[in-house]
Order: sequence, then structure tokens, then C-alpha cells
Amino acid sequence: MGIGLLVACSPPADEETISQDIAPETAESEELPDESVSDEEYVKVYPEEYDAYIVGNSVNQYRLEIKPGDVVNWISNIGHDCMLVFESGEEMGYLPDQETLSYSFTEEGEYHYYCQENDMISGIVIVE
Repeated sequence: MGIGLLVACSPPADEETISQDIAPETAESEELPDESVSDEEYVKVYPEEYDAYIVGNSVNQYRLEIKPGDVVNWISNIGHDCMLVFESGEEMGYLPDQETLSYSFTEEGEYHYYCQENDMISGIVIVE
């Protein structure tokens, strides 16, 4: 005994009808949030990424203000490896020279950090 499948389809539309229904610029463009929605109501779908370059004894983004879920990428050009540590003592991660360390901040708060090998390399990430 076989199983049959019956599919009903409408005839294909001509190209002119398709181009009138979906304009290429509309199909490919990103939708902007409704202006009537307040900042508090707007929910971000994708996390933002921020780059913080460490050069010499400083970070070019000493103070970053981000949202929960955002990612900070520390990019090292300091001539030595560095263990980035939060002021609480929790290790953020190991950052080899000429490499990148990424960290996703999921909870609101103020996160002071520094390099264990050179405490002049420091900064703060504010998540709100």
C-alpha cells in the first residue's frame, strides 16, 4: 500500500507582479525601530561589540557604557602578555600580545578591570 501526497499550487506569478510586491531595496534593508517606541521598550536583538585597544600603558576606551549582552573585544599591542582581572579578583581572561580577548557582559553593574602584569592598564565597563 502506497501513501499519496496531493499538493495544490497556484500558477507562478509573472516577474512584473513579483517586482511590484517586493522592491529590492525594501527586501534587503534593515527595518528601523518604530519611533513611537521609547528606549525602555526597545529590545535589542543582536549584541553590540566594542573594541578597546591596549597600547603601551593605556586603554583607548578607558570607560565603556554598554547594555547587557554586549561584547567587549580587548586588542593587545603592549609588548607582553596580560591577564585581565576584575577588581573583585575574578579573572576575565588571558590576553597574549598581538591577540584579542572577547568578554560578554550579561549582568548590569560596574566592572573595574586591570592587567595583573601592569596595573596602569585599567578601565571600567558600565553595563546598564
